Amino acid sequence: MSQRPTAVVTGASRGLGAAIARRLAPRCRHLVLLARSEDALAALRDELRSRRTKVDFVRADLSSAQAALEAADRIDALIGTPDQLVLNAGVSNDAPFADTSLDAIAYELGVNTVAPTTLLRWAVPRMRDRGHGRVVVVGSLAAVVPFPGNATYSATKAALLALVRSLRLELDGTGVHLAIVLPGLTRTDATAELASVLPRMSAEAVAKATAAALTGDRAIVIPGWHNRLAAQLFQAAPDLTEHVLALVAAKVVPSAHQP
Repeated sequence: MSQRPTAVVTGASRGLGAAIARRLAPRCRHLVLLARSEDALAALRDELRSRRTKVDFVRADLSSAQAALEAADRIDALIGTPDQLVLNAGVSNDAPFADTSLDAIAYELGVNTVAPTTLLRWAVPRMRDRGHGRVVVVGSLAAVVPFPGNATYSATKAALLALVRSLRLELDGTGVHLAIVLPGLTRTDATAELASVLPRMSAEAVAKATAAALTGDRAIVIPGWHNRLAAQLFQAAPDLTEHVLALVAAKVVPSAHQP
């Protein structure tokens, strides 16, 4: 593209989303931030505007298709169809499946799968008809590695992985590029209280990989060599690695609970 792109980042008020927004801001001419916290969004907007980038925000609780469509209408009013879209918003229940309420599961599914799918359905046809667009979905290593204590979270991220891989084939040759980033344990305020012996990547490092995915050609990006190794092991030897994980889950999986 001849000029700096327009971009949207969901889940942008804190943690990884805010780090992604900070990484993208200098390269964008207009950046739109989405999240639930208006105060946090306003503070980040003011911070990023100091870098001479036009920044707006949309306060949205992306937990349903309807909420996502309403957010899409507000994005459309601000910038039309974005050149770049980063779908980062996500939640996790951090509880064993049998102890998680159906309402909590429904909310998790809404935020992690229904809303991003809805935003994709809004943006992708417009990008295709225009002939260009870049989308990165922030998934999780849990899409390919078992995550006891967060089974439905794993399921939502696995759904996003399958969706992106299939859409890439549908959109081949259209000028629309999709990728998914699968980070492992990331150091943010949300994970500060989680106990694990696993190494944590910084939000800034994952944000750098996410920004690179927007301009690269790879379908699946797994930041960190240790995360890539885990993905390879669990795919190559699922029975063995699941057996080992069952023995050490309490030490390596932050949300795993011992009976």
